[in-house]
Amino acid sequence: MSEVIDQLHRDHLNIVKLLDYLESELKKVGGDRIPDFQLMHEVMHYMTSYPDIYHHPREDLIFNRLRDKPGVDDGPIDEVLEEHQEIIERGKRFRAALRTVLSESMMLTEDFLEIAHAYIRLQRRHLDREESSLFPLAREELSDSDWREIDALFENAPDPLFGRLVKAEYSHIRSVIGEAVAFRSDRLTLVFPAAGHALMHMLTAFFFVIVLTLEVDWQRPYHELIGLWTLGAVLVGVCALPAGWLADRWSAPGMMIVMFAGMGLACGICALAGGPEGMLAGLALLGVFAAIYHPVGIPWLVRNSGASGKALGINGIFGGIGVAAAGLVAGTISDTFGWRAAFVLPGLVSFATGIAMYACLRSGRITDSRALRDGGDDLRRNTLVRGFLLLLFTMFALGFVYQASQSAFPKLFDQRLDEWTGSGTAAVGALITIVYGVAAVMQLIGGYLADRFPLKPVYVGSFLVLTPLLALVAAAQGMPLIVAATGSVLLSTAALPAENMLLARYTPQKHQGLVFGLKFVLAFGTAPVAIWFVAKMHAASGDFAGLFVMLAGLAGLAVAAAMLLPVAGQPPKAAMAGP
Repeated sequence: MSEVIDQLHRDHLNIVKLLDYLESELKKVGGDRIPDFQLMHEVMHYMTSYPDIYHHPREDLIFNRLRDKPGVDDGPIDEVLEEHQEIIERGKRFRAALRTVLSESMMLTEDFLEIAHAYIRLQRRHLDREESSLFPLAREELSDSDWREIDALFENAPDPLFGRLVKAEYSHIRSVIGEAVAFRSDRLTLVFPAAGHALMHMLTAFFFVIVLTLEVDWQRPYHELIGLWTLGAVLVGVCALPAGWLADRWSAPGMMIVMFAGMGLACGICALAGGPEGMLAGLALLGVFAAIYHPVGIPWLVRNSGASGKALGINGIFGGIGVAAAGLVAGTISDTFGWRAAFVLPGLVSFATGIAMYACLRSGRITDSRALRDGGDDLRRNTLVRGFLLLLFTMFALGFVYQASQSAFPKLFDQRLDEWTGSGTAAVGALITIVYGVAAVMQLIGGYLADRFPLKPVYVGSFLVLTPLLALVAAAQGMPLIVAATGSVLLSTAALPAENMLLARYTPQKHQGLVFGLKFVLAFGTAPVAIWFVAKMHAASGDFAGLFVMLAGLAGLAVAAAMLLPVAGQPPKAAMAGP
């Protein structure tokens, strides 16, 4: 996949920041506050320079190549190309109106506002159409050779305002708007979601290892203690939907800060637990705050860093690192300092991360760039329902497989690998770390594949290979068990970038927080069912062979469902043809 379209997406984010600023100044017209017309004129000088001269021609290269592909409807492409010219003309009119105001010539306020708002409305509608329809279609339809040819024609012009070197003529914009509006650290929009992903998965997986210590400390059976996480697991799923809804309407970074602080607080309560009741309360609170991450952090990453497989893959690796580290960290701290310290120390890290993010938010170094507020995709409206309904099942299947495997592996390894682990919790934790650590790398590989190949085959292929690996886990011992377990987790995680990209393609961007919330209600909502099933299977047979046979069958059904998915980003030809 070429980096061209990722750069164009970043350009869109920057353009929207300036549109937001222009709108904020226009609200002052006719009021008590005086708009900064000079700065608005400088902004429009930039908008009629870099975007009109460099950005739009780059898009033209992509869209003209796209229209040559068989089965692609030319109509929407032609409309967007025509809008490029209309944007240029309206931008010139807006800039001329600003010059008129600055020269103190007569101009009706209503006329000025109409010219200004017409330009901004057109820009926002245009960006929405490109992001929701044409960019996804280009990612799907254009081949590697297409992107290489586009790259060769791609004129590399540094951004004179948002680039590393700011032109003198735009220094006023940077100094006045500065960190408050336009200039944010792109890296921080990946750092904090990645940190949140790691901590969320680590803290929610801690109990599966700590419970092995509690069996001895509290003298209670495994199947009873493992059930203490059931309520927390339910809340991880149930609370995802309202978390996404709140993020859409309030602040994604604000919700992330609440998550970091809340998980730290919950860990403290778990550490103070004197028995099952106290642990139940702490784990429930942990579930409430952990539920925030996926419906908030992932859409925030999509909006600010681009919905690329690479960004999602990197973020996914950190989630895998969190899961992998859970076993080693929890096991080592428990064996060395006791299980209470295993909650306290990571909880302090989470709380400190929340404080750091709050400081970055207050200083303006991070923001929630709601770039495409009026998203929606008429082209894919007919595919949305079909795609989403099928994804509901595949997401359920993947979530159930992941949750059941994660909760069962520590006990499974403890039983079948006793010659490797002995009686130490740390040894079991180390094996869990190896399994999930190796598999974490597959997130980046999965993102790479999702960027370079059609999403549907990548997604189907993940389930296709996952099915026999789960069947092998059911009967394997020793090294074959470790290999099969690692492979099953590897394929489960490899599917996630493609899955998230598929979901984003089927969802209007203005509702992504809510829809991702629904996804994770489903994904994490499987956890209590999975944990209950794991506990019942172990109580009935003392082993997990039947469990993994069932999981293999579920993955097989997911293969069939995924094969029925429509091609992401491209509507059926009947829908594209129009009436």
